[in-house]
Amino acid sequence: GDEREKLDQKLLQLCELLEEEENADIRLTHFIPDEKKTGGRYQTERVTVRKVDFDTKSFLLTENRSILVCNIYDFIILKEESDQER
Repeated sequence: GDEREKLDQKLLQLCELLEEEENADIRLTHFIPDEKKTGGRYQTERVTVRKVDFDTKSFLLTENRSILVCNIYDFIILKEESDQER
């Protein structure tokens, strides 16, 4: 539905940003599966994305972390200058 499309839009923005910049700061809400039982929890944190890897469908972050796109609920790109809203 719409949510997925919104995420796709943001994904495109992020990719464009990463073509110009070395990396991008985002605030990310993602699902963390529970290792012991079904279900899990959502966590929101600020992360730095180095690359969007389309082969593995994941965000490659600093500190050698990566997060699967399918676990990402939402994210916002944190821009330095806030006057470029639209």
